[in-house]
Amino acid sequence: MTTIMHDIQKLFPSADGNQPQREELLGYMKQLLTKMDELKDPNKLTLGDMPNYTEDYYNRIIQENAVPEQGVSMEETIEKLMELVKGHRYLNSNYLANATPLPNIASILGNLVMVLLNGNNLWDVDGSAAANAEVRITSMLSKIVGYDPVESGGYTTWGGQGAVFTSLRLAIARQFPQ
Repeated sequence: MTTIMHDIQKLFPSADGNQPQREELLGYMKQLLTKMDELKDPNKLTLGDMPNYTEDYYNRIIQENAVPEQGVSMEETIEKLMELVKGHRYLNSNYLANATPLPNIASILGNLVMVLLNGNNLWDVDGSAAANAEVRITSMLSKIVGYDPVESGGYTTWGGQGAVFTSLRLAIARQFPQ
C-alpha cells in the first residue's frame, strides 16, 4: 500500500518544493513543447497533419475509446496529448486571430499558476489567488469604462460562452425580476 501511495503522490507537483520533483515536472513540460514544436511548419496553419474528418469522425472516436483498466506512463500520456494536438491551429504568420486568439506567454503563465493552485470559483475559501485576480480585473475594467470601481462589481467567466450565458441570465433577471 505504501508503494502505491508513493507512486500516486509522484503524479502531483511537490508538496515541499523539492528540486527533483520540480525538474521532473519541467522535464515533462519541455517534452510537450519540444514535441509540439516538431509538428510546426511556418507554411501551415496547423500542427502536423489534419485528421481525416469523415462524416463518422466523432462516432469513430466514441467507438474506439474505452476507460483504461490501469494507469499509463507519463510518456504514454504525452503521446496521447500529442495525438490530440495534431491538426490544431497554432500562432504563426498564417494565423489571423479574431474571435479565438491564441494565448500569449503571460496568459500561459497565469493559467499555469491557477492550474498549480487549483484555483476555482469558491471565491477566497479555496481560490484566494483567483479571487484577488478577479477583483483586480473588475476594478481595471470599471476604470476603463468610467464606472466607480468601489460601486461597480463583476466577476470573470470561463470564456465567451460563459459571458453570453451570464449576460442572458442578467438580462432575464432585469426584465423579469420576479
